[in-house]
Amino acid sequence: MSTKRAPTGHEYQVQPSECLFMINNNNTSWQPYPQPSISVTPSNVVALGGNVSIHCMSENYLQMEFYLEKDERKIIAIKKAEQPEVIFPILNAKAEDAGTYQCIYHPITGEDPWSDRSNKIYINVTDPSLIKPSIKLQGEPFVGMTVTIECQGPEHDLTFSLHKSRSHTATQVIPPTGSTNHFPFHTLSLEDAGSYTCQYHRRENPFVWSGPSDSVKLVVIGKKPFFYPMLKKPSILVQGKPALGKNVTIECRTQGQGLIFSLHKSRNLTAVQMVEAAGDTGSFLFHMLSLEDAGNYTCHYHHKGEPFIWSEPSDPVELVLANNPAQTFQQGLAEFTHLPPWLLLQLTGLKKEEGGTSNEGGPGVSNNGDPGPSAA
Repeated sequence: MSTKRAPTGHEYQVQPSECLFMINNNNTSWQPYPQPSISVTPSNVVALGGNVSIHCMSENYLQMEFYLEKDERKIIAIKKAEQPEVIFPILNAKAEDAGTYQCIYHPITGEDPWSDRSNKIYINVTDPSLIKPSIKLQGEPFVGMTVTIECQGPEHDLTFSLHKSRSHTATQVIPPTGSTNHFPFHTLSLEDAGSYTCQYHRRENPFVWSGPSDSVKLVVIGKKPFFYPMLKKPSILVQGKPALGKNVTIECRTQGQGLIFSLHKSRNLTAVQMVEAAGDTGSFLFHMLSLEDAGNYTCHYHHKGEPFIWSEPSDPVELVLANNPAQTFQQGLAEFTHLPPWLLLQLTGLKKEEGGTSNEGGPGVSNNGDPGPSAA
């Protein structure tokens, strides 16, 4: 009989005849069981007070005893299993439950050999008491250009991570004197398009994170051929005779079907419209034209299944209101009284009817929830 120290540090009395061994260069050495697999459900990110489970599984070995280790081989749980898998639940998660985990097993009888350790898994805990960071996009998101996603936290000495569609994209440590981190995208490509969020943790608690920021949408606009076939820019024209109080339509047209067009005035998103599957034209109707409607307009489009990849903007078209007595009278009033145009419209009895230009959500909000691209 001999005494052996298990990988966990525990000592066991083992009969030599019960040990598995192999001969290697005339030396006898322990032959470990295969490494167990380890996983976590439902996710390796859990909010304070939430529940997760760690699963450890051998390669179809029965009657095994599993040890769960945390942060550099500290044993926190032991379970015997008749089947190849054992589950270690973490209930009502606390900040101290965050960290790295591994598992290891050996026969229930207490015999050597032990298995190799599993790979590491990471449990991250989100703390709602940490103020969530802000996030914004800087630069013009044209293919081949450089843009930056900026994340700002409430204090210094933070580590930020950037996520795209809930998948981890990048992690950066900022200098102790700063509270803002920049994630640059050099030579922007179509694959970079998507929705991004960021989170942070304090340096001393690397597995306790803030909640995610609000999302920012990176919409990649085709400017010219750059490793990818670009969308041809649309044409734009004004249908009707634009005069104060009249109706006109701005039409955007290109080749293709299943398109979504967006209309911009002076670089601001005005409206978004989905074109019928068989159509290639987006029509934007203006009821009862007012002085505010005059200006330069452009439009973009994207295919229905690719909401973040937009065409170049069209050439601009100018909506010029024809001069008429009512308009001349309003212009004179404006110069004399300095009243705002909307009030002048009421005073002259030319108030715009409700249900005018399609812009239910205000500038920057689409009618169907789709994002509009950044202005060219």
